[in-house]
Amino acid sequence: MSEQHKSFFSGSISGGLALVIYNPIELLKVRAQVNRVENIKYGRATMELMRTEGFGGLYKGFGALMLRDVPGWGVYFATYETLKSCFKI
Repeated sequence: MSEQHKSFFSGSISGGLALVIYNPIELLKVRAQVNRVENIKYGRATMELMRTEGFGGLYKGFGALMLRDVPGWGVYFATYETLKSCFKI
């Protein structure tokens, strides 16, 4: 397996795993933008979301972010590996 393929798979896996932490933050950020909240208090917003929607509410949109981020991070790392070998960095 080439270094580019290894980088693609590694990037894809790490991008998917990062969503476990990133998804709730992204969800709260988007909701704050839609509601035009200027200074969001993430701790308070997280507790409110969990109170009203439960723990699963933190992961709304997880599938859509997986479709975006998993291949995106794979391409990012594979491109980096390709350019690194082209420029001998």
